[in-house]
Amino acid sequence: MKKSFFIGHTARNWTLKNTKNGNIIGSNDLAVQEVRNGEKKTDFFHLLAFGKVAQGLEKYVPKGTKIFVECKPEINFWERDGHKQESEYHIVLGWEYAQTKNSAQAEQPAPQPTQRPVQQPQQPQQAPAPQPQPTHQPWMDMGSEVPFI
Repeated sequence: MKKSFFIGHTARNWTLKNTKNGNIIGSNDLAVQEVRNGEKKTDFFHLLAFGKVAQGLEKYVPKGTKIFVECKPEINFWERDGHKQESEYHIVLGWEYAQTKNSAQAEQPAPQPTQRPVQQPQQPQQAPAPQPQPTHQPWMDMGSEVPFI
């Protein structure tokens, strides 16, 4: 079986459609950045998802979310007006968030206050709560050998 793995940002909100048979199909594009010869280059990959996977992506993965996806690559061939056509897409088999909620908020610019904040009385500081350690994933061991990083 052929598989492809990507880490990237969703280009827009997921679009869901129902087939005549009642199946659900979701589609989106994934923007994947890499550095080539010192220049940043962004490639877009068309993703399709079916059933519960499509519903989960539509519900939990809005535009701009950084995700890790495991896909099955497909190429569709057809003929139109005597010319051969082809399109490439990737069927999503599974996905995970590739950023924490805190890091996603850190990427957003901080809102600028319109008024000077009122000074609050100081309270004793508490020690920060310990941060949970990320779970180990097999793809994390690949390091710089992964072609899409």
